[in-house]
Amino acid sequence: MKNRTPKTIVLSFFLLIISGKTFTQNSLRVSNSEIQKIRIYQSGAFVSRSVKVNLNAGINEIVFDKLSPYINANSISVKGFGDASIVGVNFQQNYLKIQKTSSEITKLEGEKDSLTIKLRYIQNKIMACNEGLAVLQANRSIGGANNGIDAVKLTALVEYQIKKINSLKDEIIDLGIKDQGLQNQITKINQQLSVLNSKQNQSEGNIIVTVNSSSKSLASFEFSYLINSNVRWIPVYDIRVKNTSSPMEFILKAKVYQSTGEDWTDVKLSLNTSNPTDRVQKPNLTPWYLNFQQEADLYYNMRGSRSDDESAAPMMYKLEEVKVKMDTMRWSNAQIIENQLNNEYEIENKYTLKSGNVETQIEINRINANAYYEYASAPKLNSDAFLIGNIINWESLNLLNAEGSVYFDGAFVGITYIQNTSSKDTMNLSLGKDERIIIKRTKLNEVNGSNLFGNMKEKKFSYDIIIKNTKKETVEITIEEQLPISQDKNIMVNALELSGGKLNPISGLVTWKISLKAGESSTKKFNFSVKFPKDTSVNGL
Repeated sequence: MKNRTPKTIVLSFFLLIISGKTFTQNSLRVSNSEIQKIRIYQSGAFVSRSVKVNLNAGINEIVFDKLSPYINANSISVKGFGDASIVGVNFQQNYLKIQKTSSEITKLEGEKDSLTIKLRYIQNKIMACNEGLAVLQANRSIGGANNGIDAVKLTALVEYQIKKINSLKDEIIDLGIKDQGLQNQITKINQQLSVLNSKQNQSEGNIIVTVNSSSKSLASFEFSYLINSNVRWIPVYDIRVKNTSSPMEFILKAKVYQSTGEDWTDVKLSLNTSNPTDRVQKPNLTPWYLNFQQEADLYYNMRGSRSDDESAAPMMYKLEEVKVKMDTMRWSNAQIIENQLNNEYEIENKYTLKSGNVETQIEINRINANAYYEYASAPKLNSDAFLIGNIINWESLNLLNAEGSVYFDGAFVGITYIQNTSSKDTMNLSLGKDERIIIKRTKLNEVNGSNLFGNMKEKKFSYDIIIKNTKKETVEITIEEQLPISQDKNIMVNALELSGGKLNPISGLVTWKISLKAGESSTKKFNFSVKFPKDTSVNGL
């Protein structure tokens, strides 16, 4: 180049995937590029690398190899720093490179051969024992029909035969256990070999950069690319509550999986909640026309020869770029960057992620949320008292849509699912049942029954609901019952006694909010009647 001032040349353009290449005079294969950072999306990953290369004078074809075969060629960007010009960038998948068998595969194959030999010895012994057993069982007749035998000798022979048969059967059992154990070990090795060989036989990606250099020089390159598939992360929560006087702790973790063909060793990671493979353009609605259907069109549609999708494709436009001021908060293991479209978690510690789709868990942050706790029960369905944790203004926690494992007092309670699209002001999480609160719902037969009043029939229902607190502290509990809802004016439902319960006339839900001191109990009466014409029957009673 005429201008000898060091320059930076950036290429980011649509690339062509080619199936083969021809090396120029100066062909350089570079395998030692270093990963600077990886941004993992919920589907896909963006990888940034750098490397220094000694260039020769003239045209240099640099092959950055040992990359993922799942690279999106259109996403590749290359920067060059030095007195040279980048004249071309291509991407190819290399299916022809002979890969050396890894030491792990060699070791496993050796272990498999050794176990296979031991298995054959065991199987040969089992066959010999079975043959010996067959001989003994086939020769149970001792002596001929006309030949007498001494009683003492007969007893000794019978005892010997029984002892030998039992010994052979015991040995067959022992050998069978060893046989099964060896087969299990071989099966596990075969499974591991299958994983390793699939990786061993995988093609590799090559980014080929053509550079024109005026002289021998050392040039620095930075290149990046998007891997479309075979890498993802899934958010999950551990939700932990120590006791009913402590806050609720949300521990956000990422389950990361990758089988990209690249091993990422001790790399800087960030986790992004977006998906780069999603469409970023909004479709426009086209006019929706109605008209009378002609007979020919009716026949045409009945034949199934045309679908609604055959209308003109909607026009598309590109979403305008929006510049957003980033707000940064630092929590625990990650720096959280929020913008208008997604969240990104900058992980502070470096991680190693080997290709092979093995799960790696990464803790992102921990959030303590103030909560109030209460017990609730619907004894008509289940007589257990369930502890509920309630969080007001939960939207400020910036929780993700994710599965959560709930723990109370160190014990696993169950699985819940957090939905950040809920319109409720309060988030309710069930923390399991407490057997120290006893609830009993009893139907009172002496009150239940039927009465006739002219053309009307009345059925009465009465229940006692007893709640007892055997805990050492005061508890607050909500008891739920329900009145049936009439859908016909001739069916009349009347609440006779609710013991102070609050009735929702629309849903029929009856609730009692009860405070019970340690050892205290309470009884609520729930009585109602249903009237209807005597010559009819009512569904649901």
